[in-house]
Amino acid sequence: MKRWIVLGENSTKMYRLTNWMHQKTGLEIINGDEIIEHDNREQAIEALLNNNEWVVRTTYNRALTLMGDEANGVVFVDFPLWKNILDAILHFNFKRVKKAFYYKRVKRPWVLKKLDQFGVEKQVIIIKNRRTMRRFVKNLTVPN
Repeated sequence: MKRWIVLGENSTKMYRLTNWMHQKTGLEIINGDEIIEHDNREQAIEALLNNNEWVVRTTYNRALTLMGDEANGVVFVDFPLWKNILDAILHFNFKRVKKAFYYKRVKRPWVLKKLDQFGVEKQVIIIKNRRTMRRFVKNLTVPN
């Protein structure tokens, strides 16, 4: 049973990471933003938790409180601010530039505190660069 939550502000890097995870392990990728924005959120989360193997990709911190207890591991994609801004500009998504500043100042400290609360119960990985991301995917094990 493998359940992962991939969380962060940089959706470009999270998309790449979850695709690599899917290619290596075959785990189903689920868009957590759609689940959290869903009208029947509780039913959608319950249906998700009935599955044994999944990867939830989301920018919402609420995913940690809603699904964090059921996940085996959490991957926090925490690239530097300049990299997040560069990705936003290269994708012509200028709203994300403002969001990157807000995320680093307000949301990031909350996420780090929440990850500390998990302690040794869960596997917590903080990815700060592409090398760490590649190393994480390389060391993933394929579920039986």
